[in-house]
Amino acid sequence: MRWSLAAAIASVTAFGLCIGQFAPLMSLLLNAHGIAPTLNGLNAASAFIGVLVGPLLTPRAVRMLGIRGFLLLCFAGEIATTLLLKEFGFPVGNCG
Repeated sequence: MRWSLAAAIASVTAFGLCIGQFAPLMSLLLNAHGIAPTLNGLNAASAFIGVLVGPLLTPRAVRMLGIRGFLLLCFAGEIATTLLLKEFGFPVGNCG
């Protein structure tokens, strides 16, 4: 039971640190590259919309896929969206 609690706390902590650093930095990077303010705002809001919608969808997805399948799907989705950033015109890599 204690390991489960420690894992949950570690996961929430890692998520909080990542979202707390990534969202503002991405907004500044997009602004520096001249991305439209509306698109920049939608990008910033999308992470927090996910925070609101994710808990509603997660239990059903875990029941359908199992925890391992669900996590693999989440990791695959994260990798795919990160790789697609450049395809959709978001500046990735070279900041200069």
